[in-house]
Amino acid sequence: MPENTSSGGSRFIALPSTSLGRVSAVLFLVPVVLIVLTSTVLDRLSLQLGNLNVFGALNFLMLLAALVTGAVALIRNHERSWAVWVATVLPAVVLGAEVISLLVPGN
Repeated sequence: MPENTSSGGSRFIALPSTSLGRVSAVLFLVPVVLIVLTSTVLDRLSLQLGNLNVFGALNFLMLLAALVTGAVALIRNHERSWAVWVATVLPAVVLGAEVISLLVPGN
């Protein structure tokens, strides 16, 4: 019988193993929790700075940071956790859709 030389399971199913991977996952989860809270519980809470919605800008910046740190963790540190993949792919899709909606005339 062949000997199993792996460390016991898939690295994809495990939680992030690198510090940059964990940072990426947290940077993804915080805006998701804030979006859920502001759309349900904190419905009346709005912080405006001129025409800028501060919560929206913070969420955008944290998702962008999650995308960048997740990409670095995946490429440079060879992180393979599902949490890092989600924290990288979903912001990339959302930001890509936003860029496309800005470029398509008539919206």
